[in-house]
Amino acid sequence: MSILSRLLSRAGAAPVFLYTFTWGKETRRFAGNAGGYTVPAGLLDAEAVFFEGRAIGHSGFQSGTAADTKALRVTFPLEDDWAGQWLRPLGTVEIGLMIHVADQAAPGDGVALEWKGRIVGPQLEGEKLALVGQARITRAREGGGVKTWSPLCTHAVYGRGCGLAMADHLTLASCTALDGRNLTVPEAAADPARWRGGVLIHEGEMRFIRAAAADGGIQIAAPLPGLEAAFAASAPVEVSLAPGCDLSAATCRDRFGNLANRLGFDHAPGLDPFSMRSIAS
Repeated sequence: MSILSRLLSRAGAAPVFLYTFTWGKETRRFAGNAGGYTVPAGLLDAEAVFFEGRAIGHSGFQSGTAADTKALRVTFPLEDDWAGQWLRPLGTVEIGLMIHVADQAAPGDGVALEWKGRIVGPQLEGEKLALVGQARITRAREGGGVKTWSPLCTHAVYGRGCGLAMADHLTLASCTALDGRNLTVPEAAADPARWRGGVLIHEGEMRFIRAAAADGGIQIAAPLPGLEAAFAASAPVEVSLAPGCDLSAATCRDRFGNLANRLGFDHAPGLDPFSMRSIAS
């Protein structure tokens, strides 16, 4: 029985989940409560370890035999400054994640590891940002791929396995109007489909492009504080655009010339011949 199961079965227990993110030499720790949580010395480390209180939670916490059932979604409010930095292609950045559980009411009663893995990419869910995690024991998404047959590529553009260098596909542009997530970039007007799902960059800060229109209007995933400050000081502001990918073979070939790295099965049968189940697209 896990410590979580014991906590849920014990009267007066108050489980709290503790999230540890690591990338490079950086580490950030969050607790899924308002006031934070301190793990006493000797449980996780020789010293006491503090987890900052955050509006954070997770779903999809389950185990199974299929690799895709082990996916985890860690959610933050869209305006969360720390999580917002990942609203961009992760490239070769490896973000590790450990989730521990403890008792909010009795910190000295122990702490246990409930999940360990890595973040494979961000997703937007309405006004929330989800960081999608993959369990350590799952190897099917090494290099950015998934195990299911799909006519669409299962790599993330500019991510691991895709092989594209974003710097090779940038277009210089000007932001002439700005209102939070909504921008006007005249250079995007000629071919708005090219930029949907792409990236807008200003002085190293990046945001995914959620929508683009024929009038040059662009909506990014979350505001860019640096861009807002620069625009207030002196408009227009120079930005860079990286094109998006709809994961089709035609776009991979015509826009990027990257078919050699494409991970899609254009001629997959409608049914898996082994299980006779429908193949997800």
